Amino acid sequence: MNTTRFRTFLLLFMCAALAQGCSRTTVPRTAPAPQTVSGMTRDRTSYTLLKWNEGLAIMLVDHCDVHHMSGSSDTGEPNRRTGDAHWWDEDSKEWQGGYEWQLETTDGRTAVFTVNNVKYDLSQGAVFRIDINGYEATVKQLDHDLSNIQPNRTSCDNFVTADPELIKAAEGSNTE
Repeated sequence: MNTTRFRTFLLLFMCAALAQGCSRTTVPRTAPAPQTVSGMTRDRTSYTLLKWNEGLAIMLVDHCDVHHMSGSSDTGEPNRRTGDAHWWDEDSKEWQGGYEWQLETTDGRTAVFTVNNVKYDLSQGAVFRIDINGYEATVKQLDHDLSNIQPNRTSCDNFVTADPELIKAAEGSNTE
């Protein structure tokens, strides 16, 4: 009798465990969204900061004159963000060169990051100075600490203007 009860209990327990395991559904995880700040310092150095609460932070700094268009846009895919910068030639009335960037993350801690289809290892630095020379955009990856920068214009302006390597984006760029 005890053996029958034990077998019945064991069978019911196994059925309950199997039912519990089969009822779990996997919900696709949506990547966290960053806090994004784009702006321009007084010396006309433009920047875009993307910062995730999970720890990832990336900053792009350039000098594309007054017709700078840069920023982060959601592509509709939960793990991808993109941006670009182009500049306008006042004399010829046409767009002059530019650059495009793309970032993909699933966790807000690590990412795949490209500028003009060149992939960068973010462990080597997450600040990118883009120098413009005619139609060419040259990217310099810098290993600067972004952990203390706040996602607001004042903090970003102060960070960019206090760093001689980032201000060189303005001095080293030529859009004419």
